[in-house]
Order: sequence, then C-alpha cells, then structure tokens
Amino acid sequence: MSKTENKSLIVDIRNKNKVIQTHLVNKVSIPSMYDTDKWGILENKYSIDNITKYSISKGNYRIEILQTLSSRNVEIFNKNNKLIIQFTDNFKNDNYFIRTIKDTQYHFINEKLIVNIKDKKDTKFISKIKQDNVINNNIITMDLETVSNIINNEEVLSVISACIYDGENKYYFYLSDYNSSDDLLRAAIKSLMIDKYNDYKIYIHNLSRFDGIFLLRILAAIENTKLDILQRDDKMIALTLKYGNKCKITFHDSMLMLPSSLEELSNSFNIEIHLKS
Repeated sequence: MSKTENKSLIVDIRNKNKVIQTHLVNKVSIPSMYDTDKWGILENKYSIDNITKYSISKGNYRIEILQTLSSRNVEIFNKNNKLIIQFTDNFKNDNYFIRTIKDTQYHFINEKLIVNIKDKKDTKFISKIKQDNVINNNIITMDLETVSNIINNEEVLSVISACIYDGENKYYFYLSDYNSSDDLLRAAIKSLMIDKYNDYKIYIHNLSRFDGIFLLRILAAIENTKLDILQRDDKMIALTLKYGNKCKITFHDSMLMLPSSLEELSNSFNIEIHLKS
C-alpha cells in the first residue's frame, strides 16, 4: 500500500471549457472524473437497458467504455489502435469509486486520488495459529455522526460529531468546535495517536461500508505515518495506522461481528441509552 498526495494530476485537455482531471499509470493519463461524459470528446454514446456504451477521444487516445449503474469497464487504445490499458471502476456511492488496474486498486473520493493499494499475493500454506491464552482488552469504540446537505443540487455527507470511549473515559468532538468536518476527524484520530493506545483496536460500526470513506481520506493524509489496508471484496476489513516509535492502532468494523444497528444491539444487550445534551 502506498499513500499519495491528496491531489489528482491536471492535464491541459479541455472538454466544453472544463479541465479533465487525470492520474498517471504507466505513462498513460487516465481520466479520474466520476462523470464519464466529461472524459473527453464524445464520439458515440448509446444505451440498451441499463448498459451504456461510450466511444471517447482524448488526445491521441481512443477510449471504449461499457457502463452499468454500479461499474464501468474501460479500454484505452493508442493512435495505432493498440490496446494499452484496461481497467474497471466500481461505484461505491455518488462521490466514491474504486479503480482496479491489474493488481492495484485506486480509491477516488470527490474525483481525487486518495490512496492506492497493491494486492500482495501470498501462495504460502496457512500455518496453524497458536492459541493466545492472554485476553487482550486494548479496545476502543468510536462512533461518527453525519448529516446530509444539498450542495449544488448534490447530496453531500459530512461528519458533525465523533465520540471515543476507551473503557474508562469518553471524549467528544463536535463540528461547532472546528472549522470543518476534516479538522474534527483529524483531531479525533490524532487524540488516539499516543503511546498509551499503542496496539489498541478501535471498533467503528459500519466502517467497511460508510464511516470508512470518511476515515480513509483523513488517515491517508496524516504526515509521518504508514497506512495498511486489509480488504476483501472491496470492503475495508481493517485499517492499521503506524505512527511514532513503532506504535500502531487498528480500526475494525464491529458490524462484521455484530450485524445489527447500534440501537438493535443496545436493546439485545439491555443497555440503557443516555442522550448527551
């Protein structure tokens, strides 16, 4: 896994007076726009049922695309009609998609390349795991609250609060105390990056689907850290952040172990809910 700058490369190619955002792979500039219609000069487009076929020209390249509601398969040809690269984009929501090129996945949020992950294939046999007789209670729970706003006729989700509980103390972070949702999340994460919490596991409900989108962008941008991502079938199973002098914290999705809403779990375990005023 390697972290990237929170920017996509900008090339001087214009489509209807709009600059096309791209990222470079093997010296090929690939559009990173969510909207396929903005990838270049549209030569042909037609739809059958829920499948749309695009033919687009961009500089010396010809791009052929088959797109459904959940993905698009892309082939890029050079001026000699030779296939030079092919890949698949899987749409996770209206502003987040994952691009898979061979054994590497590129995560884009709001059309910006956030992180890329190289799949390391290990063919070794799985060895027997030694049972650990010591119970590790180094556990923290974290919860994020979000709100939906309509900006430029598009629904945009943002974090308005975060709560952290380490088994003894509770810590609250509210948007009213920060300039932005990003600042709030950054402060919450950095509060965990201390020696005391080394090797702690932080459980967040719905990390692999929803909350992980917010966290991934912030974690990937924190300086002097290393981020390792464990995923399966495009789901984030664990995010390990290494920092300081060989310290690390790992974020897990509690919903993968307890597949119910927090309210349902509270009722199942007879936990009384107290609302903080």
